[in-house]
Amino acid sequence: MNHNQPLWGPESARVGAQLRTWVNTRATLLQIADRLTAERPGDPMREATRLTLARRQAETRHGVDTRTARDVEDSVLRHTPRIERDITRGEYALILHRIAGGEHL
Repeated sequence: MNHNQPLWGPESARVGAQLRTWVNTRATLLQIADRLTAERPGDPMREATRLTLARRQAETRHGVDTRTARDVEDSVLRHTPRIERDITRGEYALILHRIAGGEHL
């Protein structure tokens, strides 16, 4: 181990950025899950809803058309499963809670 290596630099900056993106993504996933649970949880979940909520929640938290909002939106969409079968908004919210908790589906 090189004890003369600084604790900062390009690698630690990259790791820090990834951690910040995950923290923001997790918070956004939980907000989306809360909204799906609170608003018509028995209604069908649609792919268009997944896409719309990812963008709206990211922009609400981080500003319209900001780099952080785009990064979080992309991360939310990468972490959430596409809607390819019948599922309710409430059931999808449970999946989002599991993902936000660190489970990989």
